[in-house]
Amino acid sequence: VISLCSMTLIDKMSIESLQKEMYLASGAADKNIILWNLNDENDTIALRGHDDAITCLMDALDGRNLVSGSADRKIIVWDVLKGKILTILPCNGSIYYLHFMKDASKFLSCDYSQAVNVWKIEYMRSEGSNIINKITLEKVILTKSRVISLNSGYANPNLVVGGCEDKIIRYF
Repeated sequence: VISLCSMTLIDKMSIESLQKEMYLASGAADKNIILWNLNDENDTIALRGHDDAITCLMDALDGRNLVSGSADRKIIVWDVLKGKILTILPCNGSIYYLHFMKDASKFLSCDYSQAVNVWKIEYMRSEGSNIINKITLEKVILTKSRVISLNSGYANPNLVVGGCEDKIIRYF
């Protein structure tokens, strides 16, 4: 296991019965993602589609989608309730970090090509909630050193801070 991520899945079988289930997603070197139901140890969901190790996972915060990054240079957005790939985003290097912006309109990815990719998310309204409709690459920020971790500002959701391999913290 290389990466872990908790997420709450919302199963909307009907408007009247809204069920929330807590899961722990694990990504591993064997290219598989397993979602473990924390309330029922026999309930698991397997997601397969990457060609190399799963290096990072991120809850899309919508109760339905999971985002995975891999050494195969791809980001995959999963519709977990259907167990299917929603979209595949090709990247220039192995993905090792994913971060959602605080307002959930964008997410960032870091790869070994010393780039931070900014992905814009467009949502559509369905069954009373927002569902990811389209993701586009908004911009690529080239860095002098590989970015190891990212965080966005709470007071300013557009402020992004990155800790870099050369021991410098940078603002993007």
